[in-house]
Amino acid sequence: MENRVHAINIADEFAVYPGGRYRKDGPFSGEEFRDDLLVPVLKGLGKGYDRVIVILDGVKGFAGSFLDEAFAGLIRKGVIDKAAFGDKLLIETSDKRLSIYVDLVKEYVRDAHA
Repeated sequence: MENRVHAINIADEFAVYPGGRYRKDGPFSGEEFRDDLLVPVLKGLGKGYDRVIVILDGVKGFAGSFLDEAFAGLIRKGVIDKAAFGDKLLIETSDKRLSIYVDLVKEYVRDAHA
């Protein structure tokens, strides 16, 4: 069976300049991205696609608080566990200057507790 993928490009579907951690911090927060865009897509796993890829290309940069809330927040909120995160949710970029953010997400997820 073919591995079906749902891709989310943050710059195209959310913001070129993502904000801070919480909605109260202003527009385009990690909480907003997680709850309004990422969680609904993750709930669709197995219903048309098997994996979700979040593409960082096109974003001008990220606050660590955005990345922590958007991705490690999935673990803390019980949306996905760490094993499924690595298997079902991938964070990618083809932009070398953004690759540090892929590593940060992995670190935040590794350190997250449900």
